[in-house]
Amino acid sequence: MIFNETYGAYTRTIGAIINAILEKRKKQKRDFLTSSELGTVISENAFGETRDKLDRMIEGDEDGKLQIITKEKVKEDGRLISQYRTILSEKYHRPVTEQELRWLKTISLHPMMSLFCSDFPLFNDSDDIKPLFRPDDIVYFDQDITGDDFQSSEYISNFRTILESLQTNKPLKITLQYSEKGVLCEKTEEYIPKKLEYSQKDNRFRLIAINKNDDFYRFIRISAIKNIEILQKTDVVNRELERKKIKATIIVTDEEGKNAMQRICLCFSHLERKTEKTDETHYKLEITYDESDSMEIAIRMLSFGKYIQIIEPKKLKEEVENRIKKQAECFGFL
Repeated sequence: MIFNETYGAYTRTIGAIINAILEKRKKQKRDFLTSSELGTVISENAFGETRDKLDRMIEGDEDGKLQIITKEKVKEDGRLISQYRTILSEKYHRPVTEQELRWLKTISLHPMMSLFCSDFPLFNDSDDIKPLFRPDDIVYFDQDITGDDFQSSEYISNFRTILESLQTNKPLKITLQYSEKGVLCEKTEEYIPKKLEYSQKDNRFRLIAINKNDDFYRFIRISAIKNIEILQKTDVVNRELERKKIKATIIVTDEEGKNAMQRICLCFSHLERKTEKTDETHYKLEITYDESDSMEIAIRMLSFGKYIQIIEPKKLKEEVENRIKKQAECFGFL
């Protein structure tokens, strides 16, 4: 909930107490909460000191008396106990504030919303509700501008099919389209979907899934899916696998004015990393990433040129070297 002076913690807690009393009235045919039950409701919705404040409000203090909840002392087994009742007969429902409506309006304008619903029924063109900001107001300086097309009808259909399969625990038959040596190819396999993953830097979604031929997770770009359908049965065994982690060690040269260390830490800010300063201009950087992201890591390493030296793993170092050689060949340097 966005902060509101009127509908804050006390209002929310009082509403929860009223609803708890009415629930007791409906299910247990008694119209009160005991002191311990009241304490449970308060602890779930507010802080410990709220109990004393609410008791003073119910009993009446210098700030006035809370009229909608009453407290009575009754004898039970020879001792006095407190019973909390309400004069209301309908459950409390907090109204949506104008600030929350503006926030929802803001969310509804995001291109990604079309993946989850075709229409946002809360708003229409005649609404006077103004968004807090618009998607174009935010500039992502480090985000890939060639991300997924969330407005594509084919992309939306594929995305919703994946959502349905995850919600119903049903397998998928997926046809992937990819390029191999300049030739466009297609491959169809059955998968057990596990989860959807979004990369803010790449502005892309991918599906994490398994198939019968592998002992590791597949990471499937949604934009690479040519066709997809939900299956009722599959011979793929549903199992949990470990995501293989790789640790890379890099020496970063941080020359004055180049900000190489700052840039590389921003580039890999989403990864687990460890930094050690070795001298005035050099740092030892360790990053840990999924094996499936090895190609992406290699591509990002290229952007730092002579300011980094890859120590390990050997496979990552060789991949970067091969890409540099191919670039040199393209420009006629080799």
